[in-house]
Amino acid sequence: MPDSSERWRIAPDVAHESFDDAAVVLNLCSGTYYTLNEVAARAWAVLSNPVDLPTLAEDLSRAFHVERTVLVRDLEALLAELERLRLVVRIQS
Repeated sequence: MPDSSERWRIAPDVAHESFDDAAVVLNLCSGTYYTLNEVAARAWAVLSNPVDLPTLAEDLSRAFHVERTVLVRDLEALLAELERLRLVVRIQS
């Protein structure tokens, strides 16, 4: 589980476009693009400003009806994958 002082935000070398229920994200360094589903796109929108995991989970729990523990686990995996792909950066508070 991430440290409570950790926050994430969209990486500087990333371009993105949001649609009704999806988003397309482009890593400008690698030239690789990714499509995000509705839930990941909502998380992506929140990541436009630095955000910690509890705040991100709270926002998504209001939008989607899912058990909180499942949501947090899925968000941890999403953030780890976005970080691995260099689409988000981790900020220590």
